[in-house]
Amino acid sequence: MKPQWLAAALFVVLTPTSGSAQRPDLRRLVIGTWELNVAKSSFRPGPPPKSLTRVYEASGENVKYTDSLVDADGNAGVSGWTGSYDGKDSPVLDSPDVDAQAIKASDPFRSTFTLKKAGKVVGTGTRVISQDGKVMTIRVKVTEQEIIKLEQTVTDAQFKKDRAALERLLADDYLYTHSNGSVLNKAQEIAESMSSEVQWTDSKFADLKVRIFGDVAVLTGRQTIQGTAKGYVPGPRRITDIFVKRNGHWQYVGGQATLEATK
Repeated sequence: MKPQWLAAALFVVLTPTSGSAQRPDLRRLVIGTWELNVAKSSFRPGPPPKSLTRVYEASGENVKYTDSLVDADGNAGVSGWTGSYDGKDSPVLDSPDVDAQAIKASDPFRSTFTLKKAGKVVGTGTRVISQDGKVMTIRVKVTEQEIIKLEQTVTDAQFKKDRAALERLLADDYLYTHSNGSVLNKAQEIAESMSSEVQWTDSKFADLKVRIFGDVAVLTGRQTIQGTAKGYVPGPRRITDIFVKRNGHWQYVGGQATLEATK
């Protein structure tokens, strides 16, 4: 799964190539073209785009921006938004991750925004421009996509037998109840993943849903696994996986998988 740059928690710094940030109109301070400074940016989840250009324009009493993005794989995309800083939803065009955005401005230099998909909040963030007109920063947090990305990353590490990644991603108090009834802690999970008797070849997720309870995230859905593993049956299973945020980072603490009944 390769989310777009909005489908992640991120911090970006943009520098203007044209335009003015000197006028006091909170809608027009950003008018102009801004280039993403990738070197000073960080993304959670990543990877960061190769480049991003944002063009702000006045549109009557509203403001319009157009993002031209080249993602980490070199794929180009364009999305846009037109609206007012009144906290009301306005459509986001041509984005696979977001279809609406609401923005409020707390002062001429700072605004907060809420991102939605099919009426559901999928992210929040802030946009700040410096008073000297040289730097724009955007912070976006899209927790649902971050958890789904982490789920996929752990699965990839298991399939690739990447011990170092599993040591980093699994919490020390990790405990998982597998579809065959076995209950494994972190050390046992990693040892089993490294075993030559486990040769999973493919995994597909469906119907993934994420619920957030403060610093705890619960992911539910369907996973279909292909391949062979001693003591396991390939095929679809229902999963409930648990993640906990510690020291600002999400960790995989465990869960449960149950084989779907065969028809």
